[in-house]
Amino acid sequence: MNKILYESSYIGNPKCFISHLFDVIEVIGLLIFIIYWFKKRKDEKEEYSESRGKECFFYQTKSIGISVFILIWWIISLLNVSGFISGYRKIVLGYKKGEYCEIRGIVKDYTDTRNGYTFAIDGVEFEVSTIVHAFDWGYTYGRNKNVITGDGQYLKIRYIPDSLNRIVYIEEILDE
Repeated sequence: MNKILYESSYIGNPKCFISHLFDVIEVIGLLIFIIYWFKKRKDEKEEYSESRGKECFFYQTKSIGISVFILIWWIISLLNVSGFISGYRKIVLGYKKGEYCEIRGIVKDYTDTRNGYTFAIDGVEFEVSTIVHAFDWGYTYGRNKNVITGDGQYLKIRYIPDSLNRIVYIEEILDE
């Protein structure tokens, strides 16, 4: 009897999904803060310039610096969100549409690395990481949940063919 060890769901990797959920909340929160910040700055600028005169320049310089920092933070967060949405479309929805390659074979050249491990099946190389990448919707493993144990394991793997060969399905073949 074969055993399914991993299959990508519509939320992808649960660790990634939670991370991405916080990123979306960050983008929305920063947008609300930016609107509030600029409205408050506009009101304070009018009030401050009338009462302080020369000190207004230093206040405006500080305000502009903080505003630029907040806008850059928001733009980086927005790019991060758009990147993982693109990854979701390519990896998770691509898998659900059948846009993947499937191989079966024996795990060879299994090597532990600092941040995960590498292995090959039927000449196709894979790298699995313990680090949750921002745009990675494929298989990653936690410290105690590694389903690929080493050389000699007979597996069927479905993966999205790209530079990282992201794994979306792992099945252990036990009865062949």
